[in-house]
Amino acid sequence: MRHFLKLGDRSSAAYTQLFARTHELKSRRRRGLHDDTLRGKTLVLLFEKASTRTRLSFEAAMFQLGGACIDLPMSQSQLNRGEPLTDTAKVIAGYADALVFRTHGDDRLAAYADASRIPVINGLSDGGHPVQLLADLFTIEEKLGSVKGTTIAFIGDGATNMGLSFIEAAPIFGFHLRLAAPIGYQPAAINDHVFLTTDPRVAVAGADVVVTDVWTSMGQEAETAARLAAFAGFQVDADLMKLAKPTAIVLHCLPAHRGEEISAEVIDGPQSVVFEEAENRMHVQKALLEETIRNPTLLSEFTWDAEHPPLKKSILDALTADAIAWGEVVNQAAKLAINKQPSAEVFGMTRTGTTRTVVAAQWLQLWHYAQSGSDRGEYHFRIVEVTFAGGKQTAERVLGEIKREVTERGDEDFDVDGEFRAFRDATLSKLGMR
Repeated sequence: MRHFLKLGDRSSAAYTQLFARTHELKSRRRRGLHDDTLRGKTLVLLFEKASTRTRLSFEAAMFQLGGACIDLPMSQSQLNRGEPLTDTAKVIAGYADALVFRTHGDDRLAAYADASRIPVINGLSDGGHPVQLLADLFTIEEKLGSVKGTTIAFIGDGATNMGLSFIEAAPIFGFHLRLAAPIGYQPAAINDHVFLTTDPRVAVAGADVVVTDVWTSMGQEAETAARLAAFAGFQVDADLMKLAKPTAIVLHCLPAHRGEEISAEVIDGPQSVVFEEAENRMHVQKALLEETIRNPTLLSEFTWDAEHPPLKKSILDALTADAIAWGEVVNQAAKLAINKQPSAEVFGMTRTGTTRTVVAAQWLQLWHYAQSGSDRGEYHFRIVEVTFAGGKQTAERVLGEIKREVTERGDEDFDVDGEFRAFRDATLSKLGMR
């Protein structure tokens, strides 16, 4: 079980895979294709704060992946009448496969996660908004080609969840963050990827991306007048945007207050991608839900079957072809294995259980490599990740990235293609074909 409470809960390599899957899911939706990777799965939304995009995007994501979503408003739950949070966590774990918790203090988020037997996703807390950051960074990759190496200017309250999440994300994704905030609204701590200033012009000069957020967040309404005074001069307007690169894009997590943190001219102008950013919440959360609910460790439920069913010649040919074709076949097998769906229609088998257990066993074998903590463990894990979760284009791109990293790290003796073939051959052997 892997919670997603903060961005640091996943590695850079995992986010590469997550964004690759997001590109695929978004493309499939645009082409009118449907997925049912989470058929039979249930997500619960437990929100202690108001929400538009987080609620709608998670509900739509689960529905479009074939699953179900239950919205449990705090005001209509027994939590509102004093039931302990930990009791609620234990009860919901018996009904659902994952939960999105939108709350106030991070202590409540941690307490819920500690008591839960199912994965918990942070839908927003005082300490961070990681699911929004995933959408923001995916949008940057989509529009600019890469997040790594970009300069992002964040203009606004650096001590609230959005500012804190951008600070956390910078070293993980490899971007440079310039954070402009007035004294009294700056973060308590930063890292080597962050430059802190009180001048928005310094932050925006030459930036690839300009980000802002509301000056008064939920729960801070009593401070509105003081905040309006403190943030005077911090509006992202046309004059400020002239300092950024001509190709710069503008992000805002919404809701926006035109005339305060951002001008109408900018948010509704040609450099703004805020509404596609909002749509991307759904696409990236689809990938996150797949990754979280379809956790490989769950495959330990499978048992080994010594008998090997026959496969159609077309499938055998695909299995023994190159790594890319193999990735297409195993991608389908993994979906069937993880969701325990009948596979006879896909593979033309007389029996189905063996293939599911073989796929599960191979996944688990390489999952253990990821736990080794070494670079080679990461290589192995990414190979199997892209085999199971990636399509043809993703597999080709990610395998190429692994090869480049192997060269950069001086690990030339690690044979990426050879390791891929070894994984394929081991599976064929277990199927009685080698």
